[in-house]
Amino acid sequence: ESQPVAEVATPTPATTTTPEMLELARYKAKEAIDEANKQINVVWQGTSKEIRKSLLPEQREWLKKRENDCDAKAKLEEANNPIIQETIKLNCMAEMTIKRTDELDKEIGALLEDADL
Repeated sequence: ESQPVAEVATPTPATTTTPEMLELARYKAKEAIDEANKQINVVWQGTSKEIRKSLLPEQREWLKKRENDCDAKAKLEEANNPIIQETIKLNCMAEMTIKRTDELDKEIGALLEDADL
């Protein structure tokens, strides 16, 4: 049997997305990562120098992981269009940063509790 015509004729996102839509998506992704970075910096700067020093190696590793994971995700999901690739990467970085901010906040809280004992 041949493939149904509907499957073959279904437009892909690349054929239905205008350059303006791509630029807007990239702009919004950039805003999202900028905001996520602001939030993680508030948590990071809001704690003591000693705690930051103890968490720095872990934070550096996380930053490398975020960069590598999101880069790989973008290349896997979009092989050809650099604007879509960048948008995927920025959105991935924003999501990971939001999760990391929460983890970092909890970790700092636990360290502060331990220090109070």
